Amino acid sequence: MEYFAQLDRLRDAFEEVKGLLAGKTSIACMGDMLTLAAFSHAVPSKNTLLGAYTTEREALMACQDKYPDLLYITEQLEQGYGINLALKVKNISPATRVLLFLYRESQEVVRAAIEANVDGIIFVHSIGQSVD
Repeated sequence: MEYFAQLDRLRDAFEEVKGLLAGKTSIACMGDMLTLAAFSHAVPSKNTLLGAYTTEREALMACQDKYPDLLYITEQLEQGYGINLALKVKNISPATRVLLFLYRESQEVVRAAIEANVDGIIFVHSIGQSVD
């Protein structure tokens, strides 16, 4: 799949997401610094982002302090585990919505995410794929 062929669709999606995120706050916690940096500078999320972290402990402290509307996480973190982070955040801030980016798509991981009350799951391999 050619990435540039998808740019018009991506621009449209970014505009839609910007509207949905208007007035919201968010925190991102991702285990890979490159992914975190790219995500933190993406047009829709950069205006809402209160902090970006690579460890479960840092992100949990930020969520306890700032109570974001949204928490973006990956399963694997530099230190800790994203699904554990989701469970802890939901316990301290039930209104925080959690979106999990999954690299592993096993039933066990998806079940653990559902049990942690994750609000949404995105399978990383399907990002940019058409749902038509």
